[in-house]
Amino acid sequence: MRNNFSADLPVSTTAVLTGFEPGENVEVTLMAGDGSSTSLGSATANDGGIADVDVRHDGLAAGTYAVEAVGDGGGKASAAIFVK
Repeated sequence: MRNNFSADLPVSTTAVLTGFEPGENVEVTLMAGDGSSTSLGSATANDGGIADVDVRHDGLAAGTYAVEAVGDGGGKASAAIFVK
């Protein structure tokens, strides 16, 4: 996943999330440093336990963000996004 972006410009990348059970439903959320969050949608893990989720936002302020994924079977994954 591309993880460096310029402030206030559109963000568009794909998060490839691993470590899930095949068929596990994965909810993905963008977390900001101030504790606010934005739902990015969901995906279903394939037979290899991988879920792909499009990460899109109209523009983020400078800072560090986290993409957090939680599966309905208990799996979890996360990745950082840096906005300058």
